[in-house]
Amino acid sequence: MTNTELTKIREDRQLSKSDFAKELGITPMLLGKYEKGSAKIPDEIAEKVRKEAVSGVRVSVEDPTVAAQIEVKKNTRKAARKAKEAIEGAASAVKKAVTDQAAATGIEVKKNTRKTVQKLKKAAEKAASTVRDAVDDKAAATEIEVKKKARKAGRKAKEAADAVKFVNIVIQSPMGGTITPAEILKKVPKDTKDVYVRVDDNKLYYVLKNGEIGSVDIWE
Repeated sequence: MTNTELTKIREDRQLSKSDFAKELGITPMLLGKYEKGSAKIPDEIAEKVRKEAVSGVRVSVEDPTVAAQIEVKKNTRKAARKAKEAIEGAASAVKKAVTDQAAATGIEVKKNTRKTVQKLKKAAEKAASTVRDAVDDKAAATEIEVKKKARKAGRKAKEAADAVKFVNIVIQSPMGGTITPAEILKKVPKDTKDVYVRVDDNKLYYVLKNGEIGSVDIWE
């Protein structure tokens, strides 16, 4: 038995896949595979289908109502196929008419499209020019302001520098020895952060940048 024959028998009996699968003792999913041809129909299932088909025909012959319903459904399917063909024919005719109309008006549409694009391009260029002018004006004003602030800061820095006078600092020991800041810096490590001078006990206490603390003698 082929998958097409199986499907026809089910449809002739007006059974859903679920009902037909229940009669055959299988799942609707497996029945679907049989009807699609993705799974082979076992002989026992084929034999059962044939028996069910004969039983269904007998019932239809014996019951005029069932037979009439089957005939009505057949006629309905036939009418539906014809209606579908008529709709497809009409759709094809409409599509052809639309295509012809589009071809006739295509040149005019292209002209209007190009004209619109040109207008939009000009408007965009004008807007870009306006933005550039505004940015240039803003940049010029900002540059002037920056220069003003820079000159003001320069004046303040110069004034601060002028206010600082060089003082020669000399540290003197009670015993008569002296040492200058430059000499102190030579005695302590290069990465020293702070230096504390204790003349009374002859020590330079220093603190390195890493926090380490040490000391050296001021006068050896």
